[in-house]
Amino acid sequence: MSKISDGVSIVMPCFNACKTIRKTIDSIQKQKHKKWELIVVDDGSTDSTQKVVKKNKKGDNRIRLLKLNHNSGRPACGRNIGIKKARFKWVAFIDSDDIWHSRKLEIQLKIAKSKKIKFICSYAQDFHHDTPNTYASVNQPTIEKVSIHMQRLKNRIPLSSVLIDKETISKYPFNESKEYKAIEDYDCWNRILESDVECFKVKAPIVFYKVHRDNISSNKLSMLKKIYVMHKRNLFPFLTCIYFTTTYLLFSILRFFRQRL
Repeated sequence: MSKISDGVSIVMPCFNACKTIRKTIDSIQKQKHKKWELIVVDDGSTDSTQKVVKKNKKGDNRIRLLKLNHNSGRPACGRNIGIKKARFKWVAFIDSDDIWHSRKLEIQLKIAKSKKIKFICSYAQDFHHDTPNTYASVNQPTIEKVSIHMQRLKNRIPLSSVLIDKETISKYPFNESKEYKAIEDYDCWNRILESDVECFKVKAPIVFYKVHRDNISSNKLSMLKKIYVMHKRNLFPFLTCIYFTTTYLLFSILRFFRQRL
């Protein structure tokens, strides 16, 4: 099965996600591209998450549910397990509260195959309470390159938008250390780009990012400390962290006021 060039293994770690995961899975099942498998890695949920997944799974053998005995507290663990279990050439990621546009996989696969790209992402659009329009028109989206220099200063690769060659992502697993929690994806993308693998970004919002108080990255001070830990391995960590801290706080302030308009 791994030889199918347009097959996609979608990895979704989750923990106590019963309130949001149904809509996330629905958006995957509504994909116009049908050759996919969804690997749900339940990280020891204590709510009805597994029950919701099993309900969606009924009648759709493309959905696989993997249950972890204990909560790891880190999505990186579930993602790495999902990557190892992936059966297809391509791997995509999605968080259990995000939603995909119905053409997400179709658009990215077409571009990746035509331009021989191993790593592709897209713009993401925030949403709060209302369910986004997953059938909104997307007309011939263009792409832009994500440079390693700009990526180091700010994460420009939304996790739930990523589509990547399995062989590539298998070489650069997510860091499962506690100090990398909530920035494991940022670190992973940076290491991949540093290896000279290029990433291209679809200039259209084909992923919808759920914004709520429970987002792991909502603790700004904790996030900044984690970013510093990650950037210590760079050539100019001090200058990089100063720039990131300034831009991160600025965008956080702008987002705060935008949410209240």
